[in-house]
Amino acid sequence: MLNALNTRAANKEYKHAVAVRRELQTRGAEAEAALLGLLSDPEEGTRYWAATAALRFAPSEAEAALSALSTPASSLMGLSAAMTLDAWKNGTLPLEE
Repeated sequence: MLNALNTRAANKEYKHAVAVRRELQTRGAEAEAALLGLLSDPEEGTRYWAATAALRFAPSEAEAALSALSTPASSLMGLSAAMTLDAWKNGTLPLEE
């Protein structure tokens, strides 16, 4: 999970996450299958980033993972997952980032 208390660190981590997602997009079906395996990872942050990246090629599985993460919505992860899911459903989530 990005460091919400340290904006510089969070920005650096976000840029790194975006770069990793772009690299995975170039690697095809094998990378996509590996990413789908991360939707059941025990760490919430891993599931969140995997689900966000998987929205592009496996929307049903990704939506289910984000929906599960969005409860409870009062947690930082829950809020992030709920907002991502809402943006996805509204067509405002920039997947090319």
